[in-house]
Amino acid sequence: TVNGNDIECNVYVDSTTYQGSITPKSLSVTGVTAEARQYDGTTSVNLNTTAAALTGVLAGETVEITETPTTGTLAAAAAGEGKQVTVKWSDFKVDNPNYEVGTGVDPSVTVAKRTLGFTLNDQEFAYTGSPVTGYKTATLATVAATYNADLASVITEINTLTSW
Repeated sequence: TVNGNDIECNVYVDSTTYQGSITPKSLSVTGVTAEARQYDGTTSVNLNTTAAALTGVLAGETVEITETPTTGTLAAAAAGEGKQVTVKWSDFKVDNPNYEVGTGVDPSVTVAKRTLGFTLNDQEFAYTGSPVTGYKTATLATVAATYNADLASVITEINTLTSW
């Protein structure tokens, strides 16, 4: 404490160095969509980021997105509509070190059921659960019992019966 006449004579110099850090401002991303696809057994979904935009930038400052993730993740690989896609928002990078991407709106996507089918005599068939008409049918057991033969003979007979 400095009192009275000592005020003008005493100078206090603080030589302590103070350190601090400035945390980048967190931004949100909008406009990210997920590309619909057919079921493929994976949880990966392609993202479309061409319309991605940043919200939360301070007036008078410019921030551009420089890197974007290419895929998002589904909780399960099953087909369905309106499936939530998780995006790793921290994979978005911006050109201003005073900002970072923190959040966004996770898109949803439709994963269509895969159509099963086969080709027979160069003709494609979609699986419907019904027999293919116009072709003979036989079970492997019937052919094997009839011929009581080796596998090559069984395959030859199946090919004959099915007109392959």
